[in-house]
Amino acid sequence: MRPWLVGIGAGLAVLGLLVLVAGVINVPGTDVIDHSSSFVLSPLAGSSQNEIVPVGSGAGSPLTLSFRSSLPVQVYLATCAQGPPPPVNCTVARTPVPQQNGTFVVGGPLVPAYYLSVSNPYNRTASVGVLVEYPLDQTAGLSAWEATVIILAGALLTGVGALSFFLGTFLRGNPYSPARPATGRDPPRPPTGSESWKDEPPGGPP
Repeated sequence: MRPWLVGIGAGLAVLGLLVLVAGVINVPGTDVIDHSSSFVLSPLAGSSQNEIVPVGSGAGSPLTLSFRSSLPVQVYLATCAQGPPPPVNCTVARTPVPQQNGTFVVGGPLVPAYYLSVSNPYNRTASVGVLVEYPLDQTAGLSAWEATVIILAGALLTGVGALSFFLGTFLRGNPYSPARPATGRDPPRPPTGSESWKDEPPGGPP
């Protein structure tokens, strides 16, 4: 076993898994958010004021319009441009009588823009606050190529880490046999022909 290789492999595998999860989480998709727009209108005494209410691309129903006024006013919401109220043949919602506050809810497919008209029948200027809300699909996550690169990088790191962990676990710690320790004396060697006379008894051969 090689602990250093096991440690490197485990670290790379964990890092690769984290990168892989990050790439999967950020795959392109859509999130639904609540979009809102606000307006402040000040219709003069005895007159009306018009305002265009744009609707963002990807909007879904329902559209909710709420208003609050300092004076009772009549509010009209229409799908076509208009002059003085009431709008003709295109009114979506309206207050039947002057009111200081109210709410409209418009269902079904929405149009790209609505026309808001506020009529002030009184002899002084009104101050009207309007809030428009609707759900909106919004792109979420990274672009497709960015998510793909992150996922591939995470998979590669995980694979390299797993391989390193496997090799570090099963490889021998030292593949080479240790050297034989040296002794203090060399082992005796047999005499050569020129040295054989040393083993003969004194006086020479019989």
